[in-house]
Amino acid sequence: MVTDSVYAARQIAALKYLIFNAKQVDVLSKQILGFLIDKSEGLTKEVCITLTEDKEGYSAREIDEAMSGISNMESCNGWTHIDQIMILFGSDFRFSLHYGDFDPNRVGNEFDNSGQFSNMGLDRSQVTSDKVLVRGMPLRYTFWLAKERYSRKANFIIITRKELSSINIETPGLYPEIEAQHMKFANT
Repeated sequence: MVTDSVYAARQIAALKYLIFNAKQVDVLSKQILGFLIDKSEGLTKEVCITLTEDKEGYSAREIDEAMSGISNMESCNGWTHIDQIMILFGSDFRFSLHYGDFDPNRVGNEFDNSGQFSNMGLDRSQVTSDKVLVRGMPLRYTFWLAKERYSRKANFIIITRKELSSINIETPGLYPEIEAQHMKFANT
């Protein structure tokens, strides 16, 4: 990242613009990434959130679609190549996600992926832990913006659906004059 604050702000706006205009990606995926960018304080602070089925009104389907959308965006096999864009920006930060929930208060077990393989027909000989076969766990994914994948050092942010829904993917901030006009016409 360039340290000049005006230029850095434009870089962040450009990053959000590319994310918010990504094709074949659902709105929730874009809102999650936008939220993480906003909370990272200019890509200087590692952050993560967890979405859990039936918590804050999220369905398993919504969470699964968000996981798929973000996975597509950060995968080298996807369309957006967000990690490569982060490298271009000169940032050490990357987006990552994993099945399970993160809780920094669970010392030594901050990340819990219980139930990850419960519906896959695997037996104990095929996994490294009994907990991944536990049945009846709600679907949950943790999403990071951090220097390391699945960072245990990331600042865990408890997010409400209202906060996440408030991320307006129509206004990434790259073209403020045009975005203001667009919003003016949208509200008439």
